[in-house]
Amino acid sequence: MHYPGYLRILDANEPLARRSLQWRTDAECNEKVLRQLVRDRFDLGKLPLEFRYMYTGLDTIAQVAAVRFFAFHPNPSVIAGWEVFLVYRLASGRLEKAFVAEVPLE
Repeated sequence: MHYPGYLRILDANEPLARRSLQWRTDAECNEKVLRQLVRDRFDLGKLPLEFRYMYTGLDTIAQVAAVRFFAFHPNPSVIAGWEVFLVYRLASGRLEKAFVAEVPLE
């Protein structure tokens, strides 16, 4: 499922982007969790999943920040890869939800 809200991509110098560095670092240190989220949703067999940080976005309506990670498909024909949005509540800084989706080739 794709993230349902509107996200404004944050500039790296914004205070919230600097705050999100901790979330990003935690996810990168636990990349196996990102892989498992995708594998639980999609039957990928033995396809390798190497995630890259893409950006941090702010949803002011929902009062959350989302950190987006993306893994490229090694042999893209229908999809480019898989994305994981880790969504954090602004007030507490706690992980609230994770959204996982296939990203089609454009």
